[in-house]
Amino acid sequence: MQIMFSIAFGGGLAAICLYFLTFCAFKDCHAFVSDEEKWGQAGDFFGGVLNPFFTFVGLIFVIKTIQQNQQALRHNEDSLELSRNELELSRIELEKSSSALQAQVITAERQRFETTFFQMFSLFNGVVGNLYINYQPPYEGKACLGLLYRHLTDSLTNSINVNYLNDIEYINNMYNEFYRREGYILFSYFCLLLSILEFVDSANLSEKDKNFYTNLIRSQLSKDELGLLFYELLNSLSKEKADFVLLVKKYNFFHDLEDRSIATPSHRALFDSVLTPVG
Repeated sequence: MQIMFSIAFGGGLAAICLYFLTFCAFKDCHAFVSDEEKWGQAGDFFGGVLNPFFTFVGLIFVIKTIQQNQQALRHNEDSLELSRNELELSRIELEKSSSALQAQVITAERQRFETTFFQMFSLFNGVVGNLYINYQPPYEGKACLGLLYRHLTDSLTNSINVNYLNDIEYINNMYNEFYRREGYILFSYFCLLLSILEFVDSANLSEKDKNFYTNLIRSQLSKDELGLLFYELLNSLSKEKADFVLLVKKYNFFHDLEDRSIATPSHRALFDSVLTPVG
């Protein structure tokens, strides 16, 4: 802008100086000033010289303005493209950060779950280890569970009338009698086992992961423990133990239960028919 203004100003000044140097410098300037005809000639001169010059300068100014606008437009387009690229990179980085954060949250949740799970599992093993029956010699831990299971199955199979073996009321009566004598020792055992199953079932895990952890629990149970659990649940016709039955069925706890681990194989069918969950 300043250059174009300087060119226009310089050109106009040069034309004026040229005129006065040519027509006035060595002549009678007073006569020139008082002569109206010469003023008209001077006006024609300046109009004829300066008008094309200023038009040319104006044209150059317009061209220069258009070029500057085009450059500014290209610069803006480049800036917009750069901004779009930066936004895209920012979006990608945010997605990566979000994915990493989500992975961290999932990992933290899994770590919290496993910490609690293994603490409960350790407590469960502690309960088993503390089981004790004061016989001569005394029974402790897993051996105690084996003894309780043999006492239970003996009471079920030593009936005078074998037809009672498939009578659910008879089984319940025999189990309740066993529980009053010795089964109360298993109260904490069954309560903690139920708590662990409920904890896994309510966790924010896939079904595959839930099956993994429940299989881990099941793998720690001996055949005698599975037999005790079987009759504990077969006796669980009340609503207060319905959740326990549903969880054991859901995670197929008795998949590895052998027929020799129950008083009679017919009890398996009795368990499936009587305790089938209602949807």
